[in-house]
Amino acid sequence: MGHRSGTLVAAAIALHLHACGGSSPSSDAGLDGPCVALSAPTTLYVSSSDYESGELCAIATTGPCVRRGLGPVTGDTLLAWHGARVVAMTYTQRVRDELHVFDVAENSLTLRRSGSPRRADREANVRAYVALDDRLALFSRNAESSLGVWDVEEARVVADVDLSMLRGASPEASPYAIVTDATHAFVTLQRLDLARLSERVRGAVAVVDLQSRALMDVDPSTPTIDAIELPLGNPFGQPALHDGVLDVPCAGALDVLGDGGVVRVNTRTLVVERTLVDELTLRGNPLHILSLDSDRLLIVVMTEPTRDGQMRVAATRLVEWSVTQQRLTRTWYEVPEYALTAPVRGSDGVIYVGDRGSEGLRRPSRVLAFNAHDGSLRDATGWSVGLPPYHLLAR
Repeated sequence: MGHRSGTLVAAAIALHLHACGGSSPSSDAGLDGPCVALSAPTTLYVSSSDYESGELCAIATTGPCVRRGLGPVTGDTLLAWHGARVVAMTYTQRVRDELHVFDVAENSLTLRRSGSPRRADREANVRAYVALDDRLALFSRNAESSLGVWDVEEARVVADVDLSMLRGASPEASPYAIVTDATHAFVTLQRLDLARLSERVRGAVAVVDLQSRALMDVDPSTPTIDAIELPLGNPFGQPALHDGVLDVPCAGALDVLGDGGVVRVNTRTLVVERTLVDELTLRGNPLHILSLDSDRLLIVVMTEPTRDGQMRVAATRLVEWSVTQQRLTRTWYEVPEYALTAPVRGSDGVIYVGDRGSEGLRRPSRVLAFNAHDGSLRDATGWSVGLPPYHLLAR
């Protein structure tokens, strides 16, 4: 997750807009000490980060080993699949924006090519990447009001989708996450301004037609192009698309309890159905969501930081919400401070989450595996990847 020192740390976590710089580690692949046995046939790729620098790692299933230093990354690197290839989205504030395309072989990565996602000289800060076909992908530029279309073979931008008409009263639309169904891409818009983080600016969801790769107007009755307007602000992290609905975590202002929640959008009618659960019930900011089945949502919740601008978070929790029962049914995991990554599901059905640990509390960082049925830990030890885990990619 993007990070910045001083009084803007909380803002950086709210926006994923900024990351401390740092040189890339060695790209030579190697084993990280003793091999760690896995009990499940899933390959995990992990970007790790201390917010100053990072590594690209793999938790192998056939070795079984943890491999580190697999490619060039920064302290702010997200991962995505493009077919059988891994794409790393690296960012360093005001310095670096790159997309790296890797070929995968035996739980190792070979850098195929790299390119810039920027439009002209503007920062991009890519926060999401979704393959459209074997060659093209759609990605979000969180630092401005546009999406890019990426050619994975040529490692270059071949088209743009302008979102400036959807920025509202904010300087930028700030597109974040992208999820797709068979015909549409749904793009969350943060619409936040670093200078006015305490103001309650509502977020939105832009809809893109996948065939034409053009922005859709969700309300033709108005003279302007419209997005799906959300009742809450700061759609911050990973939403969940399932069964014709999109559940969007809206964190609101991080230091205010009561202005956020999870908003449910009907992707067939392109309208907001309701606020599924507010953050008073969740007892914190909803950051990421993973759909476990037709009823259960797994939500990463962070308690509010202190109001002095410093990032002092009491706890991060992994909780399960039942849609039919309209209540929290269990807490899977709780740790002090800001510590949990967005959860992912492996091909084995196991749920994987990165725990960044705590340097101050001397609590080790690790990647953990949970049983999707009851939230129990499959292995209390987990797997260390050196630096704290930052983003997970599973298959």
